[in-house]
Amino acid sequence: MENEKISVKKIINGGKIQKDFPVFVITIIAVVSRFIAFLLANPVMYQHDVLIEGGHFDYAMYIFNNWHLADNNYYEFAQPPLNATLQAIFMKFISIFKNYGEDNLALYTNCKVLSFIYSLIILYLFYKIIKEFNLTKKLFTLFYGIMALYPGLIIMTTQYSNDLLSYVFFYLSIYLCIRWAKNPKLSTIIFLALSIGFGMLTKISVGLVAFIIGPMMLAVLIHSIIASKNDK
Repeated sequence: MENEKISVKKIINGGKIQKDFPVFVITIIAVVSRFIAFLLANPVMYQHDVLIEGGHFDYAMYIFNNWHLADNNYYEFAQPPLNATLQAIFMKFISIFKNYGEDNLALYTNCKVLSFIYSLIILYLFYKIIKEFNLTKKLFTLFYGIMALYPGLIIMTTQYSNDLLSYVFFYLSIYLCIRWAKNPKLSTIIFLALSIGFGMLTKISVGLVAFIIGPMMLAVLIHSIIASKNDK
């Protein structure tokens, strides 16, 4: 029993908890700030394209009511459908527990839960990406702190558009590419392709990540060819 107390004390005072304390504090602040943004979020905060005719609200409600995509590309209806489809599915789920009647806006407001989840996933991806570079503790804490507490990304938690979900797939693609560069595996390539594909189903601009991933993969390929020649 005494040895167990000594071990616990060692972990707390000089072990992992103390060593990771700055990162722990940054994470708590980042999560709390995003949760506050989640509580304050409404469909008109910082956004001009949600409640207007043909905006994200109409897009999600059209799928919610009809269970198929619109037959026109009016305004936001031209956007890829993944975000609006997930919102429609989530609203169907919420409708099981509460009847909102004709108050579609109140029903749609529940979709901020999805934005909060996306924001936390992005925070986790920041941690994983920065961790891959094997930085010193001070540099890791610095870069993680900048990304985790960047005000623009915290404000994004209040948004209902497809932007935040597109960020999820963008950063996921970056992370998977780094993992593949370190340990080339077919499964990683498959997940990377799916990430880019779903990203472009959210927002076409996610395809720009190929301009980052392509050169990185080419560099790995060239390095592999040179290394194989040197081994001969």
